[in-house]
Order: sequence, then C-alpha cells, then structure tokens
Amino acid sequence: MSDTKVGRRTKFNEVLSDRVIELAEQGKTDREIADEIGVSLAALSNWKIVRPEFMESLKVARSFADDLVEASLFQRAIGYSHKAIKWFQHEGVSWSEEYIEHYPPDTTACIFWLKNRRQDMWRDKFEIKGEVAISLTDAMKEARERASKRLGHQIIDVEPTPNEPQPEPPKDAGGETLTLPIPKDEN
Repeated sequence: MSDTKVGRRTKFNEVLSDRVIELAEQGKTDREIADEIGVSLAALSNWKIVRPEFMESLKVARSFADDLVEASLFQRAIGYSHKAIKWFQHEGVSWSEEYIEHYPPDTTACIFWLKNRRQDMWRDKFEIKGEVAISLTDAMKEARERASKRLGHQIIDVEPTPNEPQPEPPKDAGGETLTLPIPKDEN
C-alpha cells in the first residue's frame, strides 16, 4: 500500500482563509460563506475540523459581529443621537447643513434586552414551586370563599343533585390524580 492521499486537493489557502474570516466578521452564516467562496458546506466544515487555528479565528470573527449587534441593540434600547447632513436645493442652488439626528429609545429593543439580560426580573414565565393535590370541588370552594371575602357577601354554593354524575378528577397516564399548583392568597 502506498502512503499517497486519495481524493481531490483542498482549495484552502491563506487568501481564502482571510476571506472566510472577513465574511464571518460581517455576520455571514456558514452556508453564505461557502456559497460566497465557491466551496461546499461540507468542505468548510471539514476545514474547521482539520484546522483548529482556523476554527478559533472563525469564532473570534463571529464574536466580533455579535458584539457589534449587541452594541447596536443597546444603543437602540436607550436611544442615541448622531451628526447628519441634510441637502437642500432651491432655485438651482444646492447646499448642505449639518444637524443632530435624534433616535428615541425603542421599547421593543428595551424588552428584548431586558428579557435576555435580566431574565430573573423580565421573563414571561415564572416558576411556582410546590404542588398540592386538590380536587376541582375544593378549588371551587376556595375560590368562592375568596370571592365572598372580596365582595363582602356570601356566594351561594349550588350543589349538584345526587343523580348527576360527578366528573372524575384528571389523571395522568399512570392513573394518578394530577396535581394543580395553588396560588397563594394575598389577603
């Protein structure tokens, strides 16, 4: 057996590597980079595996693009101003004036930032720890009692007639009664 390698020669070279890094800094995906430089996605993935230094450079380049987006999102969230030039034309005469363009804070950017950076305070879902097994009848009775306290009068409890079938409490696949989290009464 000979020690010669079989297969096509790689297109990888220093110039191509620099171009890939440049494209990654612009925020391009692997698919977009592969299309831009004319190689398959598999070839690009293979280069990352066989050349750890290339993979590390690619990570740094992508981090650069992510940092730019993060800084832009922050600026959009808090609002910003910058110098701008406005061009005018009147009766065939053109001129420009420098002015300050103001962008107010953007609520959507604020929410996005806070939900990702301060998840403990801004997430949509909160975990309720502790579960209590309770029947629907007991839950309804407690709800009526709380409502009676708030309204200041008794809510009449209409009991079903004995001939009416009572619904079974919900059960899981193993036949166990499901548990419902009970919110704490704030009164």
